[in-house]
Amino acid sequence: LPIEAFALPLAVAGLGGRWRVAGAFYLASLAGTAATDAAIAATGLMDLWPQVLAAPLQEAPLLLRQAGESVLQPTHLLLISSIALGLLQACRLLWNLGGACGRVAAATLATTLAVDGLFLASALLAPQLSGLI
Repeated sequence: LPIEAFALPLAVAGLGGRWRVAGAFYLASLAGTAATDAAIAATGLMDLWPQVLAAPLQEAPLLLRQAGESVLQPTHLLLISSIALGLLQACRLLWNLGGACGRVAAATLATTLAVDGLFLASALLAPQLSGLI
């Protein structure tokens, strides 16, 4: 389990009590992180991050842009799109379940998608402005 999952038992236990909204937020955040990490690993980008972070300041934007462009390959784009559509379906389901927990979880997953989309756009259009460099 990744380090982000350290509070997983507390979040699951909190779903049954007065901390259920916080638990829903945490679990949705964890699911969004897992989806992002799975997509990065499946597209082969995981190995590029240390290279981008360790690169000299002049080379890092080029490496980041190349990483973003690799996502645009047809197989990678299909995989990323499938994961994004799955998360959007989860958002719709959670929102329609209603209640504070479902809506918080749906908003959290949707925000994950938005942030990941912004990160990809910045890697492609303005890699020097990304938060990594």
